[in-house]
Amino acid sequence: MVVCLQLLWNALKLIQNNMGEQTNKEAIIEIKGELKLVHEKIDTIKDNHLAHMQIDIDKLSKFIWVIGGTVFAQMCYLIVRTLI
Repeated sequence: MVVCLQLLWNALKLIQNNMGEQTNKEAIIEIKGELKLVHEKIDTIKDNHLAHMQIDIDKLSKFIWVIGGTVFAQMCYLIVRTLI
């Protein structure tokens, strides 16, 4: 995010040095549009993709607990069978 803003700031400084006032206004409008697009993409990633990743992580966590519980139960069974 910071890198993106820094790139936009540098682009704005270059535009101001090389072009006239009208062209600067157009460039600023274009940069603001790109910045809004970047914010929209960040929101999409934050709201949508992170939620799906959380669901997948929860499924994997449950799977690991099931496997661990099964292994523990088998070990307990073997210990009991060995003692009897």
